[in-house]
This record gives sequence, structure tokens and C-alpha cells, in this order.
Amino acid sequence: MHHDLAELAEDHGLRPDLLVVTGDLAERGLPSEFRQATEFLAALAQAAGVLRLHVAIVPGNHDVNRRACRAYFTDCQSREEEPLRPYFPKWRDYAGALRGFYSGVPGVTFSPDEPWVLVVVRGGQHGPCRSPDAVCRAHGGRLPGVQALGRPNADRARLVMKIR
Repeated sequence: MHHDLAELAEDHGLRPDLLVVTGDLAERGLPSEFRQATEFLAALAQAAGVLRLHVAIVPGNHDVNRRACRAYFTDCQSREEEPLRPYFPKWRDYAGALRGFYSGVPGVTFSPDEPWVLVVVRGGQHGPCRSPDAVCRAHGGRLPGVQALGRPNADRARLVMKIR
């Protein structure tokens, strides 16, 4: 894939403005899987000449660490406490992968207080977006909202994917 992107750039002057990664970076949500995936994405972005700020990573259901999720719910039960949304421990390793991938890119966060990622897209065009069904299933059947923030100007639109 890296070679194909380089060839398109050299032979035809075609370079993507944005890379969208639509979930399932991992199979089981494990740290080693995320390390391998983010190394691949970093090399892909570099080969494509795309800044990391312009790589939109959308989580999939396999990006949830199910063992961490079960452990969180078991721990809450043992303390007779209600689990707190967005049940963030299941995203711990995914969040770590994003922190590593976007290291040095200002303003990119994925945390319990801000469980969403801001993606800046060039161009004034925008429209309704839907997140993958896999993400919906990973959130107990609730479809995360994707909404536009503010009015897009001539050169950019801001889109936010909120994970509930």
C-alpha cells in the first residue's frame, strides 16, 4: 500500500488530503496489536504525505479490550457501585494508541472527559455522517452521534465523533 501511494504521487501527482481508518485496528484491543497498527498507520501517513492531524481513526468493536471491560464491571459489582459511562476502561489501550499516534499534535485527546476525537477536514463541504454499526454495538446498541460544530468556512469544516 505504501508503494502504491508513492507511485500515485510520483506518476500522477495524486496525494490524499485525509486518511480515514474505519475501525478494528486490533482484534482483541491489546496493547501489542495497537502498537503494530499505529506503526503501520504512521508509515502509511508518511508515505502518503498526510499529516497525522489529517488521519481520522474511528474505533471499531474489536478495538474494545473486552477483558478490561469485564474486569471493570466485575470491580464495580464487588464494590456495589454502578458503572460510569462511557465505561472508559474498555478503551484504555485504544486511548493509549491514539496518544502515541497523535503525540506532538496539539488538541487531539481521547479521554473519559472527552471520549471523542476532533477531525479537521479541508473544504467547505460537509453533510450528515453515520458511524459504523460495529461502533454502535461496542457501545451497547447506542449509536454515537456525529455532528458538525460551527459553520464551515471556505476552507474547513469541523466534524466531531462523540462516543457515548
